[in-house]
Amino acid sequence: MQEAKKENLPQLRMGYMNPAPPAVEGVPAGYQLRPFQAGDEPGWMELLNANGELGEWSLERIAGILGGGLKNQFFAVCGGQLTACAGVHDTQLEGAEYWEIGWVASHPQHRGKGLGVQVTAAALGAALELPRRPIVLRTDDFRLPAIKVYLKLGFVPLLDHPSYPERWRLIHSRLGPGSEVRPPGASA
Repeated sequence: MQEAKKENLPQLRMGYMNPAPPAVEGVPAGYQLRPFQAGDEPGWMELLNANGELGEWSLERIAGILGGGLKNQFFAVCGGQLTACAGVHDTQLEGAEYWEIGWVASHPQHRGKGLGVQVTAAALGAALELPRRPIVLRTDDFRLPAIKVYLKLGFVPLLDHPSYPERWRLIHSRLGPGSEVRPPGASA
């Protein structure tokens, strides 16, 4: 649903309210999970461009991320290829400091293997080891597979913009049962 971008609405926001990282199953056979290493820049750029949902990437844009507020960056790797990624960024939103889980992406040829869960959980674990701050992520209405991952990991929609409740209602209708929007702390 790219209507939000057409109407110039803000990205959706989700928060992670749990004090511990989510429990996830192990990395699939043939893959490994690791942090950023010098020399990953070209592969990271290729992964983000192949993902196709996060704009166009160049080595200069990657350098900007590395030189900005990036605290940790994680990759799922298979045969030397970076196949999924997520990072922890030092961010300010409306004057408040947050740890933001960002630039979560999977390569189309490696989707459906739980790699997004793996890298996002690793980023969450790293954020929880940093000085205590709220943990957020931003996403787009059309990124339904990513939103399913975020909900599975325990992120909850933040409803702090007038457009959010209706947008989340539409997302829930597309995702189906089990994706209901609940306020933080509400039971299932």
